[in-house]
Amino acid sequence: MSDSDRKEPEPMDTSHRITHEQFTRFLQAKAPEKPCPECGVNDWATSQTPGDHRKNPYLQIGLLPGAFTDKVMPLHTLSCRNCGFVKMFSAQLVGDWVKKNA
Repeated sequence: MSDSDRKEPEPMDTSHRITHEQFTRFLQAKAPEKPCPECGVNDWATSQTPGDHRKNPYLQIGLLPGAFTDKVMPLHTLSCRNCGFVKMFSAQLVGDWVKKNA
C-alpha cells in the first residue's frame, strides 16, 4: 500500500466522552452489578484513562472494528480484576443515557 492509498484516520468523536462517575450511574441504572460469568468474582474495573485522573477524568473508549467495513463501534468496557473477562457497552447508548439523565 502506498502512502497515497492510506486513509487519514477520522477525528475521534468526543460526544462519547464520559467520566467514571457518569458510567457508574449508567451501570447502576441499567446494568446492576453481577459476578463475572467466567470466574464468579465480583470485582470490576473501568477503562479509566491512565495517569492523573484529576487532569483527565474520562474513560478510555475502545473501538470494535466492523466486519467487511471501515466503520468502528465505540465502546466503554469493564474488566474483571480477577480473570480479565471484558464486558462491553455501546458508547453511543451510554452517552445518550448520560445526556438524558444529567
